[in-house]
This record gives sequence, C-alpha cells and structure tokens, in this order.
Amino acid sequence: MAKKDFMTLEGIGRKNKGSIYRDYKDDTDGILYFEDKRNNLLIRQIVPTAKDVELVKNTQKIAARQYFLVSKDKTHFISLDKVMAEYTDEELKRKIRESNPLVNEEGAMSVAIFNLKTKEFIAILDVEEAQNTDGKIGAITFTFSNNMIIRKRYGNKIRKWVENLFKEQHIYTGGCREVVFNGNEYELLPIS
Repeated sequence: MAKKDFMTLEGIGRKNKGSIYRDYKDDTDGILYFEDKRNNLLIRQIVPTAKDVELVKNTQKIAARQYFLVSKDKTHFISLDKVMAEYTDEELKRKIRESNPLVNEEGAMSVAIFNLKTKEFIAILDVEEAQNTDGKIGAITFTFSNNMIIRKRYGNKIRKWVENLFKEQHIYTGGCREVVFNGNEYELLPIS
C-alpha cells in the first residue's frame, strides 16, 4: 500500500466498563476493540464498512503476492495475485459478517492492528482456534502492511503483543501459534 491507511471508527460505540469489547451499531454484544496506550497499539475487529472492505481488499492482494504458482517443469512462475479472482464488495461484507465469533461456530475472527497515535494500519490478523486444542490455542495468520518500514518496526513486536493480549484476556489461555505456508501445506509455528 503506497498510501497511508488509517483507522476508521465508523459505527463503533461506547466502551463497556472493564471489557475489551465495544458496541458496534445496534449490536450490544460488541466487537473486539482494545487500546494499549503504553505500546501505542490498537486492535479491533474488522467490521463491514466501506473503509474496512477496502482495507481487506488491499491486504488480500499483499498476501497473494507472497505466493507463486510454478509450472510442472519449474520454468514458469506467476504470483497468485495475477490469477486470483477478486471478491466483490458485497461478498467481502458477507465474509466479514461471517468472521464475527458471535455468529460462527469456530470462534474465528479478523482483526486489524493500528498505531494508536497516528491511526496508521499495521496488520490484519485472521484468528481461529487451533485444531484439537479445546479452544486453548489460537492459530493466527498475519498479513502486514506493504510499507516495509512498518513491517520491520512492528513485525516481531506485534506477534508477541497479540499472543500476550489473548492470554491475558483469557481468549486463548494456551497462547497462539502462527500459521505459515511452507510451500506444500500450512503449519503452526510457535510465536517467537
């Protein structure tokens, strides 16, 4: 993303005392929204607004550029973003609504992390329960901003910060693992 991406708070309402959730529009069950003033970080659930749809589209392109399709004879390759079909805005809004842990059975959610002071986008995380862990361990796919300065500055810090936040808030008491594609399959690696 060449331009800066900024946090939007459209439709996000009041804070519930002592909770890491905030009201969203008429939904009083709320969305994950946590400000860490000490580390200047904010994590919040992705919501089906136009700005978040645009942010998700951009990060999907970033993620797709990281993977390549290779011909059988290994002489030709093309990045996945060149052949991947794009979702329409309505399809993305539907997927965002489905990624709310209050409506899906897996507890899966998509959250974005921003710099609290500058409101600049850092990363999107797709979070779900790791298989066969009884809800104790989270599996996280990190997609960082295309801005290499942000990626270098926050990469490891965000990984540790998120794992500690989820442990402290009793979302994943056993910690989290990072989902990484090794070329053949996805595997869960400890966050270091």
